[in-house]
Amino acid sequence: MLEAALNHVNKHAKVSLCGMISGYNKVWTEREGVRNLLNLIGKQVTMQGYMVDSYFDRFGDFAKEMESHLKEGKIGSKIKSSRDSKISWRA
Repeated sequence: MLEAALNHVNKHAKVSLCGMISGYNKVWTEREGVRNLLNLIGKQVTMQGYMVDSYFDRFGDFAKEMESHLKEGKIGSKIKSSRDSKISWRA
């Protein structure tokens, strides 16, 4: 996925890295590599990794801001109802 994104990234883009759970339990020699990292240089891209737990202290602020965006219709979903989707939502 990252490799595809780097083929289409804009000049001076900022890319956040989080997740990559499929590689968590692999030895580094077993992990697959990205072959087009040179695009980062040519397009002057900044990449930064982060861990979700580094931002737990800001979750309350995030929830308030997202709630207002949802109510105002600034953010939506393509899923019309949980019955229309295979996704199971839980509170």
